[in-house]
Amino acid sequence: MTTPRLVSGFTVYAYSTPPNEDGPACAYMETKKAGSEEEALTFRIFKTRRFRNGIEAMSAARNALAAVKTVDEEGIPDPMPE
Repeated sequence: MTTPRLVSGFTVYAYSTPPNEDGPACAYMETKKAGSEEEALTFRIFKTRRFRNGIEAMSAARNALAAVKTVDEEGIPDPMPE
């Protein structure tokens, strides 16, 4: 998991999961209103890309997190990688 960033009042972080019997490695981003007890919103990023391993997915997740400029009031980061 990455070090969280505070963007537009939301804590934003990214992580990856390794490949397993159900599928390839995946990259995710989560947002949570800073100081809130609500559950974080989870977004699978780079849905059309297949990562060979968790390291590749984590690198992509870190890059996506670094690119986030804003988070809207519903918790959706922008830009959101496809």
